[in-house]
Amino acid sequence: MIAWLTHFTLALLATCRDVLPIAVIIIGFQLLVIRQPLANPKKP
Repeated sequence: MIAWLTHFTLALLATCRDVLPIAVIIIGFQLLVIRQPLANPKKP
């Protein structure tokens, strides 16, 4: 069980590390170039 949880955590962190630069580029492009608010932002 511990080995599975460790593997899952490492895979999750690797996925976040891979997706984060893409998300930053998209959000930066949205805020700096397009300059329009998001159409349907999720409200907490």
